[in-house]
Amino acid sequence: MEELLTLAPENYQYHTQYAELLYTLGSRAEVELARRYFAQALELRPRYARALCGLHLVSTVTPFHC
Repeated sequence: MEELLTLAPENYQYHTQYAELLYTLGSRAEVELARRYFAQALELRPRYARALCGLHLVSTVTPFHC
């Protein structure tokens, strides 16, 4: 995913998919990084529902296995 982001940094879907991957891994640092990637996806495509939901999730839910 990092290579895809390097090749196409303007692709909001790559940012969202990487954020979802990071959130799934679940450490505190990864969840914080996921928040940044969801926010970047929203910067590239405002009102993108999938990124909005992801940003809400990482902002309100504490990861279980930190």
